[in-house]
Amino acid sequence: MLHHLPQQPLPKQRETPSPQSPSPVQMPSPSPQRILPQLISVLIQRHFSFNPTLLPSPLFPGFSSSLLSSLLSSLPRFFPTNSPASHPLPSLAFSFYSWAQSHCHFSHDEMSCRHMARLLVGVNSLPSLWLFLRNNEALVTTATVTALIATLGQHGLSKSALNLFYRMKQFHCKPDVQCYNTLISVLCMNRDFKKARFLLDQMELPGARCKPDLYTYTIFITFYCKRGLETGFNEADKALRFMREMEEREHGKPSSSSYTPIIHSLCESGRVNEARDLLVEMVARGHVPRDFTYKLVCGSLRSKGADDLSEEICWKIETGIRERIKQVMQVRPVEELERTGRFTIVSKDNGIPLVAFSLKDRSRRDEFELSHHLRRFAWIVPAYTIPKVGL
Repeated sequence: MLHHLPQQPLPKQRETPSPQSPSPVQMPSPSPQRILPQLISVLIQRHFSFNPTLLPSPLFPGFSSSLLSSLLSSLPRFFPTNSPASHPLPSLAFSFYSWAQSHCHFSHDEMSCRHMARLLVGVNSLPSLWLFLRNNEALVTTATVTALIATLGQHGLSKSALNLFYRMKQFHCKPDVQCYNTLISVLCMNRDFKKARFLLDQMELPGARCKPDLYTYTIFITFYCKRGLETGFNEADKALRFMREMEEREHGKPSSSSYTPIIHSLCESGRVNEARDLLVEMVARGHVPRDFTYKLVCGSLRSKGADDLSEEICWKIETGIRERIKQVMQVRPVEELERTGRFTIVSKDNGIPLVAFSLKDRSRRDEFELSHHLRRFAWIVPAYTIPKVGL
């Protein structure tokens, strides 16, 4: 991909006219797996620096946004991150980011800007992050800030995530409900419920631009129940109050994801009659509980000697679970994913029974952001970085 600028100019060759000039062939964009080893090799040879004497090969078709972003995301794997103060990666990434623009005529966009910023978060280079965002504020969008808030939260930097949220005006972008939900989830994950509740109150103010939705309340419900299980102080009442409040304020209707954590929390605390009543309410509203939830309630009722569920409720639940299993068995995930034209299937037909796929177009979001976004709808689709070998 790369070669050095020759020290001596090469002699000019006489051009001989060709009777029939072949049409130029459009070179396909190389894959990150092919370019990355070459890039790392050049960096090692040049002591981890880019300078004007380093030029791309004439055969190199140029960077695409997806290729450059993949390279930026892959760089941290080759550098230890245990000493951020003296870490070479930020300066190296900055020089590569600038080199791609100045020598490869690549115009940076929101996607490359986002991946560069996430790289800086990964090595805890926050001063460099703020400087980079200020210098590239034209490329920063609400989606960029939302992705960075999630990344900061994954590294336990909830204060920095909140700081970035309040700096959005500097980048001329406004938060949407997904941005609010991402920050609320980060704050709850780091046990900062007061600030998370303050953001919810802001969303509920009259005339507020972003109204909370079902996922906003589901975040609080899930984390209150989780905190109760971890601390031993049952928080099911607070979670239930959030669910009732959501419906009273017409911000959404309770779903299976709203009921399930509360029912589990009630069973864990021995409040089996309340768990039974909530399960009955859930079924009456047309939701089918998970098989584990159903068995948990039945087992808890028997262990406490409480009244069992009625035969009618049991029949509805068991019928609904069987129908759901039939629907799942009829789904052919590989065919359905390929039919959309948006995914590349990377798993083999044999081996463990799972489907691994990647996005064909990462211009709007990558696999990690898609995984995070699907959690809004209670879909747990893990995202991993896997090597090309073994696929």
